[in-house]
Amino acid sequence: MLTGCRSNVPIVMPTLIPTVILPTLTPKPTLAATLALPTLPPTWTPDPTVRPTQPASPVPPTPPPNPAEQTAQAPISAITNDTGATILTITEAQLNAALARAYEDAPLASYTTAPLVTVGDGALVLTLSIVPQNAPVGAKPLTMTLVGTLAIYNGALEFQPTDLSPLNVGVTTRQVKLAHALLVRTLNEVARDSTGATGSQTFNFASIVLGQISLTLVSASS
Repeated sequence: MLTGCRSNVPIVMPTLIPTVILPTLTPKPTLAATLALPTLPPTWTPDPTVRPTQPASPVPPTPPPNPAEQTAQAPISAITNDTGATILTITEAQLNAALARAYEDAPLASYTTAPLVTVGDGALVLTLSIVPQNAPVGAKPLTMTLVGTLAIYNGALEFQPTDLSPLNVGVTTRQVKLAHALLVRTLNEVARDSTGATGSQTFNFASIVLGQISLTLVSASS
């Protein structure tokens, strides 16, 4: 029976899969996810009671003094000669400052500003701002120019007009004479203040050169 059951078919042995031995990997040590950082002391702790020092603000430079203002406020030159007479030298700026003070103390009717003097070579030029006498209310002033020289009459200082312009514009002679009188009164007051005279004063000489006036006078005590 065994013989009868055999056949000529060869017996095939099963194929075995070779066994692969993998190397065992040693895991590397892992670092902790977070590291504790050392605590450093603060470099600066603000004091709530003390404010940080602020840089000082720059001081603006002082503007240079105005030479014209310095001249106007400077003492008037007063020199006493051997005969006892006093020679005064009054600059244009000093005279205009004195006129402005006198006008501020007692403004002239119909004038909008104090008379302004220009000291030329041998003559004084007064620039006047006057509202014509019969002008309507709110009318603008006119600019007048009065030219004259200084003269001495019996020891008194006078202003002698030589020209007025423009003419026939509604400004009266009486209005112009207000500036005339203010100029003479101011010059006399300047002379009295500069010499300290308390009595009468007699003028001997007056001259006008470019930019200044020279007066020679003798003062008497009261």
